[in-house]
Amino acid sequence: MDTIYNIPKSETVSFRKFLDEFVNELKGTEFPKNDEDVQRLIGMQSKNSEYEKVKSSTSLEMLDSPDDVRVAPYVPGVNEFKRKTAKQNLTNDARLNSLQKLIKEKEASAGSPFIKTRESFKQVHKPVSPENHNLQPYSDVVVSIRFYRPKTDTPLKRRTYPTFSEEFQCLGSNFLSELRDKISCVCNKRRFFELSNNPRVENPEKLSDPGFFFIENTFYNDMRNPTNADYSEVIREWSAKKAKGYEKLRFQTRSMEETRFIDLEVSLGFPQLYQHHGNCEHLFIFSYVELLSKHTCLVRELYPLLKSVNTYNAKFCHMCGKREYAYVVKNSKRQLHDPAYLCSVCFISFHYVNGKKVDEFNAYRLVSYKEKLDDHESYTVEHLEVFDEIEDDLDDEDEPSPSKMIKNEAETAMK
Repeated sequence: MDTIYNIPKSETVSFRKFLDEFVNELKGTEFPKNDEDVQRLIGMQSKNSEYEKVKSSTSLEMLDSPDDVRVAPYVPGVNEFKRKTAKQNLTNDARLNSLQKLIKEKEASAGSPFIKTRESFKQVHKPVSPENHNLQPYSDVVVSIRFYRPKTDTPLKRRTYPTFSEEFQCLGSNFLSELRDKISCVCNKRRFFELSNNPRVENPEKLSDPGFFFIENTFYNDMRNPTNADYSEVIREWSAKKAKGYEKLRFQTRSMEETRFIDLEVSLGFPQLYQHHGNCEHLFIFSYVELLSKHTCLVRELYPLLKSVNTYNAKFCHMCGKREYAYVVKNSKRQLHDPAYLCSVCFISFHYVNGKKVDEFNAYRLVSYKEKLDDHESYTVEHLEVFDEIEDDLDDEDEPSPSKMIKNEAETAMK
C-alpha cells in the first residue's frame, strides 16, 4: 500500500494497550461528583462564603455577553446560513462582464446532479435520550474508520484518486463482522450477470457472501456462512510462490466474526483493504481513536455508528441525468461512456426496438426487475409490455407480468 499510494506507514497502535494505560492512570484519580467534593479537593471545607465567591467568579455564565458576535458551529452538509448567489451579490455599480458570464454559467447548470459544492459530505446525527444510555464513559475505545473508493485507471489513461465514501465509529468491543454488515455497496444485494438478451430475468439470490478485511498483513475472512470461500487463499499462494521480493512474507488469517477491534494493532492513517463480491474493493483507514466519553454516543445498539456519508455516492443516469441508474452497460459502441450507467427508461428505449436488442453490448442490472426502478413507471411500463408479449412461455399463465404488476400498484395508489 505504501508503494501504491505513496503514504508513509507510521508505528502501529494497540487499541487494547491504549485503553489499559488510560484506565491505570484513572485508578489513582478522584473525580468530584458534587460541590462538596470540589470544596474538599481545593481545601475550602469550612469556608463556605469564600467558596461561593470563587464559584460565582468562575461560572461559565461570566463568559457570555449580549454584545458577543454570534458564532454558528459549522457542520459539513448541514448549514443554516444560506449562501448568497452570484446574482444576489451583484450590485448596480458592478455589472462586470466576468460576473455576467458567471451568472449565465450557473443558471445553465442549475439543478444538474453532477455539480459539486464545497460541502461534499454530510454528518449523520442520531439524537438519543439519556434514558437509553447503556454504556459507561471510559469503559471502551471508539475507533473512527473512513472508507474510500480506490483510484482507478480510465480507458483514456486518466487516473482517478481515492474518493471518500462513508465514515463509521466502532466500539472496541464490536466484531469486525458487525462493521461489514453496515458497509454500503451496490454489490450487497444480489449477484450480477449478463442479461442484455433478456432484461426481464431476475438476478440470482446470494447463497454465499465471502469477503475479507486485510489489516496489517492479516486477512480477516467472513466465515459465518459455511459455503463462503476463502478469498485470501489464492493471494497467499501467489505471494508465497510468484511474488518477487515477498517470498519471506507470511500472511496470517483469522475470522472477522471472532475478532474485535480492541484486539487490533494498526497504523493510523495507513490504507487497508476490504474486498468482497470477487474483485469489489473498498479502501479504508483507521483515522482516529478516542476513549468513550459522555460526549460520544452511549447507546451500544447503535454501533457501528454511521457518522458521515458522501453526498455523491448515488450516481445518476449518463443519458438523462435525472434519475438514479439501474443498469450498467459495457462494450457498447453506441454509448459515450464505458461502462455507462443508465436508468431503466433510457436503457430500454435506447437499446431495444420492439423488444429486440439493438447492436452488441453487455448489460447488468443492479436492482430487482419487479422493483420500481424510477419515478417514471408509466413510460417504463409501455416498453416493458413489449417483453411481456414476446415472453409467452411463462411457467404459470395466470402469473401477472412485471409491467402489469407495476401498473396494478400504480392504479391502487391512485385510488
